[in-house]
Amino acid sequence: LKSYQIAHEIFKQIGYPRGQAKTLDDIGSVYNNQGKLNEALNFYKMAIEIYRQINHPSDEAIVLNHIGMIYVAQGELEDAMESYQSALNISPENTESLTNIGDIYFRQRKFEKALEVHQIALEKYKYLKQSVGQSNVLINIGAVYTAQGKVEDALNSCNVAYEIYKQMGNLPGQAVALNSIGKVYLRQRRLEEAMKAYQEGLRICKQMGTPIAEAEALSGIGEVYVNQKKKKDEEAKARKEAA
Repeated sequence: LKSYQIAHEIFKQIGYPRGQAKTLDDIGSVYNNQGKLNEALNFYKMAIEIYRQINHPSDEAIVLNHIGMIYVAQGELEDAMESYQSALNISPENTESLTNIGDIYFRQRKFEKALEVHQIALEKYKYLKQSVGQSNVLINIGAVYTAQGKVEDALNSCNVAYEIYKQMGNLPGQAVALNSIGKVYLRQRRLEEAMKAYQEGLRICKQMGTPIAEAEALSGIGEVYVNQKKKKDEEAKARKEAA
């Protein structure tokens, strides 16, 4: 934080507004990571003002996406949507804005709209040959299909994402994809396959030190154990009734 603050003062002294705006954005991100959302929002808004003054729409769009994420964390989905839409309007090439808009629709349970937007984003990422972007959107599409009960489509989407991550050697991405695959298998009550996916994801998480994905894998493994016990109890009850 201190380094960004010093850099900001230097850029201010030499009259380099783009540098000032970038450091304000960086300071906002530090506060965001610390969970100080209101402070982060203030610095993001100061960065926006400078980018508008010097007419840098692509940089402004990046910060608008950051602001949208703050609003999501605060549960202000309509404000988040407005920020993401503004980012897309001023910088249509910013595909992250599309992905974020799709996420808002998903959170609002507007699944068809979410799917439509994510598929547009996917085509853009393919055109740009951005493998990470493609994989991330495929995971999002898988989540939409899962919510709709279209489990085979969800599984296919997540498996494609996993293979792309694997080809890139992107271990954190593989862990996220495996957790998503485990979730779909769990939904299908394919418990052995769900356990295998979660355990492989957990192994990667421990190797890479990714606590959020690790927690999700552990939670999934717990759900598998609960369902396995439930299945055994149901089978035992059925045998008893048959006897």
